[in-house]
Amino acid sequence: MTIVSNIGLSAKKASSRELEGTITRTVQTVGASPWVFTNTDSNGSLIVQGGTVSQIEYSTDDGGNFDNIGAINGIFPCYNGGQYRITYTVVPVVVYVSR
Repeated sequence: MTIVSNIGLSAKKASSRELEGTITRTVQTVGASPWVFTNTDSNGSLIVQGGTVSQIEYSTDDGGNFDNIGAINGIFPCYNGGQYRITYTVVPVVVYVSR
C-alpha cells in the first residue's frame, strides 16, 4: 500500500535575523515571599531558576485560586492574565519571555 500526501503547504525556515525583536526577555524584580507575578503582556513563558524555592502555584482567575504546579524550577507557559505565586527562602532568578 502506498500513501501519497500533498497538502499544499510550504514551510519556510526563519533566520535569526527574522526573529529579532519578536521575543523579549525581562528579568523580574522578585519581592518578598510568597511573590506573585502577574502577566499583563501577551502569552509567554516564565523561567524560574536557582534560589531555594519550595512551591510554585498558578492561577487563571486573578489570584482567586492557585494550584500547585508540582515543580520548583523550570520554564512554564504564562498566558495573558495568568499569575504565578512563588514561595522561597532564597530568592530565585525569574525571567519573563514574551512571544
